[in-house]
Amino acid sequence: MGQNNIKISVIIPVYNVAQYIAQTLDCIYAQTIDRQALEIICVLDACTDNSADIIRRWGRDNNDITMHIIMNKKNRGPAISRNQGLRHARGEFIHFMDSDDVINTDFYKSMFTAATGASADLAVCCFYNERHPHSSVIYHSNVVYSNPQDKVDQTWVDTHGYMVRYLIRRQFWDANKFKFPENIRFCEDWLLANEMVYAARRLVTVADARYIYKFRKNSLMMQSKTNTDYQVMGASAGRAVDKFLVGHHLFPHFIDVHTTDWRLFGMRLFKIERDLNHVCVRLFGRIKIIRQSQRVKYKRREVSHD
Repeated sequence: MGQNNIKISVIIPVYNVAQYIAQTLDCIYAQTIDRQALEIICVLDACTDNSADIIRRWGRDNNDITMHIIMNKKNRGPAISRNQGLRHARGEFIHFMDSDDVINTDFYKSMFTAATGASADLAVCCFYNERHPHSSVIYHSNVVYSNPQDKVDQTWVDTHGYMVRYLIRRQFWDANKFKFPENIRFCEDWLLANEMVYAARRLVTVADARYIYKFRKNSLMMQSKTNTDYQVMGASAGRAVDKFLVGHHLFPHFIDVHTTDWRLFGMRLFKIERDLNHVCVRLFGRIKIIRQSQRVKYKRREVSHD
């Protein structure tokens, strides 16, 4: 297959996802865009389960789509794996996908059509957060943005720095010499996503492309709740993003906050503030006494297999 035939390179870092990787690959295979326009690059990061066997078997069974498998002898993390995949990518556009997530069947066709039609450096999809539905980012139409603050407001990149949301023009990536920071194993894409959105000459939102960010109890994101190293890296990345915004005279994206006052004889007793992700209760409107995060908790119904 000639290099010019490949429109999109899909780069997937893989580490111990034997339960999910076949489904992720099936989502790519089922795309409505011509399969000859796609290549899949799986970077196996020293898996200790049978992810490698599943991927090889899947590649043999679906040999009408181009697949490259890169093997790491030592676990090096998603940043290095993504950089490795980039060195093998031949597509006009690149997409970084997580190995346990899913996309709708029109994802790449919608993203590619929108990006090329708008001559955009980036196309950004709808983002469905299964764990925190209120934190999802949904678009109802395709709109082109070039103003720096509008790009932040529309992408929420200051808080949603997930690289999986973007179809990226390779020429744009190379011209700006973007690279994942290889000394970071968590939140490695947060600051980079902000730099990328800021640098984009044009960005287009895509209503018909949907990325479903799956909730997995054993995922890297869930490990971050108990692993202090991840917490430190996340806090550091957040500070770096804040510094970047200030340095480029940008503000965080708008957040809708709904306020309810509880009063007795005209005196405010409680003030309740609600945004997409949190509820905060303030005594006398000032003293924070309760702050609750809103999320969906998944529990499986118990059944007997006797």
